[in-house]
Amino acid sequence: MKKVALKTKGLKPEQLIVHARNIHDGLTANSAIFATPPVTMADLQSEIDALELAQMNTYTGGKAARVIRDQKRLTIDNRLLELSWYVNGISKGDEAIMNLAGMVAAARGPRRYDTIATPKGLFGFSPYTGVVKLRWEKISNAKTYAVEYCPDPITGTEWKNGFYNSGANAEMGGLESGKKYWFRVRALGSAGMMSDWSDPICIRIS
Repeated sequence: MKKVALKTKGLKPEQLIVHARNIHDGLTANSAIFATPPVTMADLQSEIDALELAQMNTYTGGKAARVIRDQKRLTIDNRLLELSWYVNGISKGDEAIMNLAGMVAAARGPRRYDTIATPKGLFGFSPYTGVVKLRWEKISNAKTYAVEYCPDPITGTEWKNGFYNSGANAEMGGLESGKKYWFRVRALGSAGMMSDWSDPICIRIS
């Protein structure tokens, strides 16, 4: 069965913005087919606008502006990845339906793997006020990683999305100083594959 090919790798920020807008417009125009996307079109539009502004700021803002731009880009990359999984489920391999969402089908090729391993060795510390740094063992088939966090104690219902990163590490800010938080990570692969969540760890924030 055919799957969506996002084709975002190697795109310049300006090209990614156009690509993301095409997907936004396709999903919006065909909302009767794509009725429950995992990302709201309002949120996607806001994040595209944020990337466009961040890209404009790189022209005069130096390295700090590029770091912000790259983080905004990573957010868009992962939003589009989530949406591609959703469109795969709706289209059931129908290339015409993928096209309605502003996406195209991947060329057929051999399946490289059927499962994706759960990240292990999650470790973290709080180097300064309100910030935590995390790292874990790299998963060979992972395209990106999702990090979630929740305040201590774990209730099972308070996990929040904290970060996406293509590398086996993360740095998060804006946490409450002196408070304990739990963190967990999972690997995200191609064709909607995702691992189980890692064992959580608890860290007191500086």
